[in-house]
Amino acid sequence: MATTPTKRRYRRAEDTRKLVLDVATRLFYNHGIRAVGIDRVAAEANVTTTTLYRLFDSKDGLVVAYLQAADQTWFNWLEQTVGSDPEALGRFFEELEEQAGRVDYRGCPFRMALAEYPADASEVHQVAISNKLRTRQRFYELASAAGISNAEMAADQLMLLVDGICASATERSPTSPKGVAATFIQHIITD
Repeated sequence: MATTPTKRRYRRAEDTRKLVLDVATRLFYNHGIRAVGIDRVAAEANVTTTTLYRLFDSKDGLVVAYLQAADQTWFNWLEQTVGSDPEALGRFFEELEEQAGRVDYRGCPFRMALAEYPADASEVHQVAISNKLRTRQRFYELASAAGISNAEMAADQLMLLVDGICASATERSPTSPKGVAATFIQHIITD
């Protein structure tokens, strides 16, 4: 018995690119970048692999696009939450703790990418490192604006706090105390 091929719905290239990126984001974040093949992304997005390669050139190109989108989301959130008010860092870290406590939270997508792409020459590695360096720079700017005498040290402490929250999320229980990060922030910004 012959089966009729499923007809794919026509989409504009921009819409198809967004759909593929949304599917890749979900799969890469939930299962790991190297564990998810390009065929799986194409199948779940209901596009051909040819279309996927036309849109992103390669799997690494798709991974870079995924991280760039995550980077944009991260900085939009940071700016919306903190803006130019260093006092709002407590709220930012409370929200980060809340996100990290969700059942579907797997960790920092940039740290996960760095673990899978450790070579400095990799574009994926470079995009992930860029996020971390830019985040640290933003924390430095906020610490400087707050008049913290050692803004460099404060920026490093804030980065360690971000990474600590993200890395320890899976081992914290629902009954773990809330607000630990916000309390720690007060020690950093009241230098």
